[in-house]
Amino acid sequence: EERKEAANYFKSTSTTSTTIFPPARTNMSNPCTIGLRLCGRECRRACDDPRRRENKILSTTTTTTTVPFVPSSDFTCSGAAGCGHPFIGVNLGGWLVLEDWMWYSEMLGPGIKDEWTFIQHHGGPHSVSAIAILERHWDTFVTEKDLDRLLAWGVTHVRIPIGWWLVLYIEKAGFLHGGLRYLKRLLRWLKLRGMRAVLDLHALPGCQAANQGF
Repeated sequence: EERKEAANYFKSTSTTSTTIFPPARTNMSNPCTIGLRLCGRECRRACDDPRRRENKILSTTTTTTTVPFVPSSDFTCSGAAGCGHPFIGVNLGGWLVLEDWMWYSEMLGPGIKDEWTFIQHHGGPHSVSAIAILERHWDTFVTEKDLDRLLAWGVTHVRIPIGWWLVLYIEKAGFLHGGLRYLKRLLRWLKLRGMRAVLDLHALPGCQAANQGF
């Protein structure tokens, strides 16, 4: 039921506007009684209505056409037309680039500041322990069920921070190999749902931000 309500909320939008011409207090305050030559174009249209000439309330209501939300549509914005659909994103930080503040039990608590140190702490990139822990993390951090819920909430894009070692693996650098397979799996899942990914090169060789874990 929660998913159904969320999906309906993001699938369509409609607006209603009402314009009311209040009754004139005196004949002199009603331009229709002092000559159309003093009226602009909009006033002339109003004066054409007999109810307005008789100082009666005229109310008009206009409802816009509902536009369906289609996740697979083009999300780019250009020119005066603007965006055809909302750009709604969620961050998957802490998945393919480990950060201590996002994984308290395994990193921040024990005082491990970054992914490289985490891997060394568990025996290095060839350690059975390090491989098992990261493989489990990569496999369970985000699932198809998670994506289904995000889609139901109207999410169209996911931001995925990655490290340079994910696509340019160098064994002696000390990182663990294998995360790219899970990234490709997620991209396939997103494509099936008409969702998109924003890949963020979050960690560069050496250091990207002083005193940070990436």
